[in-house]
Amino acid sequence: MENIIEKDCCFEQDGFWFRYRAAAIIIEDGCILMAHNDADNNADNNADSYYYSTGGGVHLGETSIEAVTREVKEESGLSYEAERLAFINESLFFENGKQPEGKQCHVIEFYYLMKPQGRKLFKDGEERKILLETKDNLPERLYWIPLEKLGECRAFPEFFCEKLSGIPKVIEHFISDERKLQ
Repeated sequence: MENIIEKDCCFEQDGFWFRYRAAAIIIEDGCILMAHNDADNNADNNADSYYYSTGGGVHLGETSIEAVTREVKEESGLSYEAERLAFINESLFFENGKQPEGKQCHVIEFYYLMKPQGRKLFKDGEERKILLETKDNLPERLYWIPLEKLGECRAFPEFFCEKLSGIPKVIEHFISDERKLQ
């Protein structure tokens, strides 16, 4: 891994933004580990508040499996090993949900089911807070959310609510195109 350039596979061009992302599906004791960024708490009535899977940009020269393992460790302090690729999602949206102000975004995401360790490495209700390099230096928090309650949250990707109760044995491909909702 010594040839890895610590720069995400990401670029901007002419009002467009592209990112290649690897993300984890970590399930322990019927709960999934999800992240929440404090920036969402500033939204009016928390209408924009949501949870998302741990993960991040794949670095140049890095495989998606290497990236998801690294990202989980960086974001949670937990060491998990990838079991298999479960989902591929193409996510298309406008930055800040607005056009023409926001850039048109396209993200390719590989979601890996991680090998369970048989126990949650921090307790329910015990937040795991991580300070990330966000523009406002606001912390990101990790939560164990019971799978049966995931539908009560605004969670991304949206297909998690339906698909995590019985993860298929084959890789599924989704296209999430929020641009059509404008």
